[in-house]
Amino acid sequence: MKNYRKEEEFVMDLEKVFESYGYDKIRLNAFERYETYFENKDIIREGNLLKIINPKGDLYVLRPDMTLPVVKYFSDTQANRGKFYYNDSVFRTDKKGLGFGERKQVGIEYLGGENILSDVEVLDLAVQTLEKLDENYLLCISHTEFIKEMVNSISEDQEIRNQILDYLYRRSSDLESYLNKLGVDQKKISQVTKLNLFFGNFEKEKDTLYEMAVTEKQKKILEDLEMILKALNKKYPQDRIKVDFSISVALDYYNGLIFKGYISEIRKPILSGGRYDTLVKRFGKDASALGFCVEIDNYFDSIKREGTKIDYLFLYSDIESGFEAMEKAREMRKHGKTVRVLSEDKSESPEELKEKYSIIQYF
Repeated sequence: MKNYRKEEEFVMDLEKVFESYGYDKIRLNAFERYETYFENKDIIREGNLLKIINPKGDLYVLRPDMTLPVVKYFSDTQANRGKFYYNDSVFRTDKKGLGFGERKQVGIEYLGGENILSDVEVLDLAVQTLEKLDENYLLCISHTEFIKEMVNSISEDQEIRNQILDYLYRRSSDLESYLNKLGVDQKKISQVTKLNLFFGNFEKEKDTLYEMAVTEKQKKILEDLEMILKALNKKYPQDRIKVDFSISVALDYYNGLIFKGYISEIRKPILSGGRYDTLVKRFGKDASALGFCVEIDNYFDSIKREGTKIDYLFLYSDIESGFEAMEKAREMRKHGKTVRVLSEDKSESPEELKEKYSIIQYF
């Protein structure tokens, strides 16, 4: 059973951090017009949408993510910059498409950031978020444009480029044989396959990374990435932040930095984010956009419920002693103690009860 109290405390703690950086809480309607997602179906799969028809016959969907509604909201304003955070639910069908589920997400969106400092700020908040979940965290950073530049250097044919990107996205073992069939130079094949497996500390692997940079744009990306990581490493241990070009994301959605956060209890990423300027442009606004979300339910579903700490357990044998136990408990609570009053239940042994409660008293 999920520990709701711990979840609420964690979220409140995060919200204080976000607000201290000047982010405003945003709460949006759970229903979006179907057209909003249909026009962006390359980002959100049609099969994930929970569709609803209103009494007038209009088609709506329960939002499957938070980023798109936030971008839509920002695009409708006159502001050039927006810093938002959210704590809300998203709704998606299950893997088989037979049911649906509600999942809690907490995240931020920084829209209209002007330079590399906005990247540092968002990544800084991502690390702080992971730290609050587990001291044994890991933040993995990649860059979609670095990957695309390397792919573009292989072929000018967009269909071939898309196929290579698809292999990279799926981490397919067929990538190397596909490149060989195309007659790609062995050096480039080696660079692409090495990139797809690259994972390590930037400073230690810097020479290797710059050797993989085949264009000036890639070199500039690495220079910016180096600057970002130097800023983060002043505050956080280097072994907690890695460069990982094997990160698997939909490259049409993101157009720059991408990152995922991991903690020791869960194998899947608990946090994910990146830059998505192109999505903002679809809504008619020319602004940068960077953000991340935490899959709260993934974490709190996985940890054992600890429950509210109970100082005293009062056990009564009959109604008369039950009233006595209730009166005693009332007095104890006045002094800030937590007390649970129950009838004696032989289903749990004294040893089992002692594991749950600090002090047990019989009435």
